[in-house]
Amino acid sequence: MITDKDISKLKQVFASKDDLSTAVKELKNEIVKFKDEIVGRLNKIDDELTVTNGYGDQLEDHDNRLKKVEKHLNLSSDTS
Repeated sequence: MITDKDISKLKQVFASKDDLSTAVKELKNEIVKFKDEIVGRLNKIDDELTVTNGYGDQLEDHDNRLKKVEKHLNLSSDTS
């Protein structure tokens, strides 16, 4: 037969429903915070890429114009 002393020891060793419920809620909160952090970082990266991509045509135009100037001035276009 299980005694009150045995039950007391079991309560110290095993998690109760309340313990597990609290742990699950804390885990969910941590996951949500982590997800929010990742989404925030991805949004920042996306914003940076959008800005950078917006200059692609302009940079290509600058490159073409520089090549024309170098050719006109008989300069080497060696970039190394």
